[in-house]
Amino acid sequence: MFQLSIFHAKYKARFFAYSSEFLRSTHLPEYLVAAFVKRLARLSLYAPTPCLPLVFDFITNMMIQHPGLQRMVRKDNGPDKFDKDPYNHEEQDPFKSHAVDSMLWEIKCLQKHAIPEVAIHAQFIDKPMPKIEKDLDDTLSLTYDDVFENEAKKKKSYKIKVKPDAKTHLFRPLFKNFNEDI
Repeated sequence: MFQLSIFHAKYKARFFAYSSEFLRSTHLPEYLVAAFVKRLARLSLYAPTPCLPLVFDFITNMMIQHPGLQRMVRKDNGPDKFDKDPYNHEEQDPFKSHAVDSMLWEIKCLQKHAIPEVAIHAQFIDKPMPKIEKDLDDTLSLTYDDVFENEAKKKKSYKIKVKPDAKTHLFRPLFKNFNEDI
């Protein structure tokens, strides 16, 4: 159900709204919701940039609804000690995929994203989970133009370092006696 093509689908907004509604049920087993969250986190590595805030908000909402999923974030062994991900993304059975035993290292990777807005949104994983769910409508309609406009509006100051010792000539002579006729 969750494939890379969902980010390019015509009815992406409806898909995420329905997915959020169906996965919201507290009667669903934790391993099932964890499999969806982990799959979406893995897809976020390949997702278009405007879709990433939506993915982060969706995962946040799932962790609020299912507090047991927060162990996918707060592991005793940190990312530097996490040798092998037990999650099997090729497994069709959510129980056998071992998503609950995994951690969301994909979101940690996106904290180093080239676009600062995405990197800031990805830091939700290091903060305490909010009590209130996030509204997905704010991020459903985000486009590349919106991302570009947000970055263009930010005032950036660049400090250019100038080397203090100025050169007296542009090129060094190729020969010792450069002015002599050959």
